[in-house]
Amino acid sequence: MEARKLPGVDDGYGTDSVESRVREYITRCYAEITVGQHIPLSAPLVALVDRIEVKGHSKSEAFPDSTRYSLCDSNLEIAVYELHATEDVNTHDIAQDPDCASLPMPFSLCHLPNQAFDGYWEALVYSEPVGEHMLRVLTGAIRKFHNQPTVFIQNAWYNTVLLSGPPGSGKTSLAQALAQRLSIRVSDIFPNSILVQVDGSGVFSHMYGGTAKEIGSLFTKIGQLACDDSDDTRLVVVLVDEIDKLVPCRKSVGKKNEPLDTMRATAEVLTGLDKLRKTLNVVWLFTTNLPEDLDPAFVDRCRLKEHVHAPAANCVYDILRADINAKLRCGEILVGSAPRDGLGEIIGDCTTNGTSENGVPLCAAVDDDNIPSLVWAGKCSPPAEGTAAATLQCIAANACGLSGRNLRGLLDVALFTYFVDETPSLSDALVALERVVQKEARQAGSGRGKSVEMMAQRKLVGQDGDGELPTSNHGACSRPPLPIDTNVYSSDY
Repeated sequence: MEARKLPGVDDGYGTDSVESRVREYITRCYAEITVGQHIPLSAPLVALVDRIEVKGHSKSEAFPDSTRYSLCDSNLEIAVYELHATEDVNTHDIAQDPDCASLPMPFSLCHLPNQAFDGYWEALVYSEPVGEHMLRVLTGAIRKFHNQPTVFIQNAWYNTVLLSGPPGSGKTSLAQALAQRLSIRVSDIFPNSILVQVDGSGVFSHMYGGTAKEIGSLFTKIGQLACDDSDDTRLVVVLVDEIDKLVPCRKSVGKKNEPLDTMRATAEVLTGLDKLRKTLNVVWLFTTNLPEDLDPAFVDRCRLKEHVHAPAANCVYDILRADINAKLRCGEILVGSAPRDGLGEIIGDCTTNGTSENGVPLCAAVDDDNIPSLVWAGKCSPPAEGTAAATLQCIAANACGLSGRNLRGLLDVALFTYFVDETPSLSDALVALERVVQKEARQAGSGRGKSVEMMAQRKLVGQDGDGELPTSNHGACSRPPLPIDTNVYSSDY
């Protein structure tokens, strides 16, 4: 369970005091809890914390987990944290920081958890809960080896994570979110956490031998930050983007007659990792678009390896749905003729009494002014054409193959393109989004932008007399429905 402190509550309320008050409140008001549950706040907690969330359970094997866990049979672990200011990110003046004056450029340093990464974890949508699995492994290893130092020395844990995948699949965002969550989960062991971000392609030096020297300097300084005698409670998370630039396969490099300095850089990285593998409070996160170009010796040193795929169709649905619902809530998209009117026929009515695994009615688990998840739509809403869920499923099927980075901005592009001085209705917004997705899919060469059924009798804006988007025949999509799978980081149905 995680509780976020409000800024400025340290006066008279330390972390231990807040933790005890949260524990007392939870045990008094709740007998059972579920993973993903948001705890409503009341006095006196509203003056101390911003939010309380149930983030996981040791017995949970499914993500998301709808099991109701009894507090009497569970060990309640509460992590209390406070977000650091956003300006710490990418604006840190290294030259004025004695701890970081010798770090090579380009890089940035910030304190964790940070406002800049708030919401990253919840925004991640993958078919498999890769983030949750890695977080469990890292948290469990740190706790075990911290409590049993002898076992740690004998095992020589390699504290390294390698994330590979196509461009735009969310590797860097996943790494930043993982660093944020890890700093919260182990805050009782390491109250202070920092994130050092290194651009692998920018470390190279024009001087012969300079690259290896810069890499050696980086590892030396990381070791100093982690082993600072004045602060032995600091967790150092190092994120290296484009690691393939620093550790290319030496065998391939030799065949291409590339400079010997490249092979020296690879050797320097391997040596640095070996030196710091027994440093419990250092975690390395590496990302690459080209895992096949990495040196095998480096890959062997990466304890956790995950390939991050481009979003599947059901994940695309969740990504687009989250963006649309956010604009519905703030009134940037209208439901009917006014903001937040009932969605009526386009959203679909609840006609069945589906229930989740914990017995909670699924129909009660969705906001009437939001597009529902695939689970809710499949169990509660009739399979009627023309509902927002059915239309968005067709759009998601066409967008399958686009990168997560591209998907995040499609709705804004659609609204800026087709609605300049007016606020669109949900129906018109879906038509505009569909057209933008069709264009992006064609340009990406995915072949998913040629759906004749969905493009039939459509006109571009400006070709109608009134300049408005024509009414769409929502649901006229011959594609099979998307696989029903919940957002692995979302607790809604």
